Amino acid sequence: MNRKQRRRQAKRARKGKPKKERAVPDVATKLHQALRDAVNHHQTGRLSEAAGLYEEILKADPDNSDALHLSGVAAHQGANHALALERIGKAIAIDAGQAPFHDNLGIVLRHLGRPEEAEASHRKALRMMPDFAAAHHNLGTTLHVQGRFAEAETHLRRAVFLAPDNAEAWNCLGNVMRAIGRPEEAAEDYRKSLALKPDLAMAMSNLGAALRETGDLVAAEDILRRAVSRDPGNADIHNNLGNVLAARNLADDALATFRRAVELAPGDPLILANRAAAEAGVGLAEMGEATFREALVIDPDCPEALNGLGVLMSQIGRRDESLDYFRRALAVRPGYVEVYHNIVGLRDFDFSATELQRIDSMLDDESMPGDTRAKLYFSLGEHFSGLGDQDRAFENYRLGNEARRDHMARMGARFDAAELTKAVSDRKALFTADFFSRRRDLGSASELPVFIVGMPRSGTTLIEQIAASHPAVAGIGELNDIQVLLFRELADMIGPDQTHMDNTAKMDALTAGILADGYLAKMRSLAAMQGPTSALKRIIDKMPFNYLHLGFIALLFPHARIIHCRRDERDSGLSCY
Repeated sequence: MNRKQRRRQAKRARKGKPKKERAVPDVATKLHQALRDAVNHHQTGRLSEAAGLYEEILKADPDNSDALHLSGVAAHQGANHALALERIGKAIAIDAGQAPFHDNLGIVLRHLGRPEEAEASHRKALRMMPDFAAAHHNLGTTLHVQGRFAEAETHLRRAVFLAPDNAEAWNCLGNVMRAIGRPEEAAEDYRKSLALKPDLAMAMSNLGAALRETGDLVAAEDILRRAVSRDPGNADIHNNLGNVLAARNLADDALATFRRAVELAPGDPLILANRAAAEAGVGLAEMGEATFREALVIDPDCPEALNGLGVLMSQIGRRDESLDYFRRALAVRPGYVEVYHNIVGLRDFDFSATELQRIDSMLDDESMPGDTRAKLYFSLGEHFSGLGDQDRAFENYRLGNEARRDHMARMGARFDAAELTKAVSDRKALFTADFFSRRRDLGSASELPVFIVGMPRSGTTLIEQIAASHPAVAGIGELNDIQVLLFRELADMIGPDQTHMDNTAKMDALTAGILADGYLAKMRSLAAMQGPTSALKRIIDKMPFNYLHLGFIALLFPHARIIHCRRDERDSGLSCY
């Protein structure tokens, strides 16, 4: 307080009327408070309010680097990546020493499809702050986009070490583990992510995808349905769910799910390719072809669409076109294992020298998952068998079976002959003539279903094709629905804590009727996708392993026809091998 102010205060005191002077905040203080308010809005998800305040600050102070940087982050979060690039770039031009500025610039560059520049920005941030967890996370994600999985893993592991409570970083680490064929480890990373953020929908979705790859389809479907309920507008989640439903042979459910995914993301070629495959899988070949071609209009190099169209062309006899599509897919993705398998499936075509060299190179990768390795060995076996070199063919079949057996062991899957023998004995003990005579009022009177059963490679597909050539017969492929009815729906209706054998014994006429009617509706729905159904008298479900459920089938459909395909066990075994 200067001398003049002190005299004024003394004068007021003498008059007995003291007055408190009101402090007038300066412009810098106002801007600082506005920035704090904007950050608070930003951190609590009120993006538009935050963006509005950033703009007000920049009108008053156009060179405020913090406001420029944060307004760029907000623009990126609002999908305005061009503005984000401009604002963050200007912030760096004013103050190049801020690591977060460079890190966030890298995020924007990655979203703009410029991963090499993004990588450079993240590395610049890490040179300034070597233990910057967010920059390790973002660099790992960018390296993943570039297919540099080992480097990505290194930086993401550093990120979760520095910030173990970062759910998104654990999720990204899981994505890398899936990409290098380690779905079990990926699943653990996703679970760590969800332990930190139980409602993180993408981590749920990714966990579902990883569980599908480990073969745990029931758990995969469960977590993906939770993800859909959490984020129903996310096309990727619907797409992952569709893949699981397809793997469970729930063809119409898978198709409906892929169609919903396409509605949410109509321009995504991968999702379109999945819908096309589902359409072709239920007999809608022309529709599937049109959808594959729609995907290729959007992205002429979509490998999934090229491969899918190749499969479809082979199924309708256009084998030269099929090979062309397969090789176009390999030109885009040389490591696409499924395509090599499909090429040898054409029978008339062998691998080129370049393709054989690629396969050998891929097999040298010790980190390759067992199931992927098995497919390559089986493909080589088919190749050499076609050339008449049976010694080399059988050696590759042997290696393929070893790889598959090791993979199944890692997945916890095993074959127990004693367990199967007991399951069959239990069924024989339950489903006696007396058992059926006391349940004559159960089931449907329909003669529509035909069940083709038998061992794998025993001719079930051939028999279905022969029967379905009749105009009054439709084949709808291998349905998993009998198992779903027995193990899920019947359990829900009678008792989830009891065995399926106990539930079957307790099933009454009402329950059997509900289950049978639902199954018949499903059959008709799938057959209708192939054409008019009014003239159909029989619809075929050719799931071979339904031989284990014939007693249950007989209860639901006492008038159904059952075709048992039989082949010399040695032939079936050798064919499977």
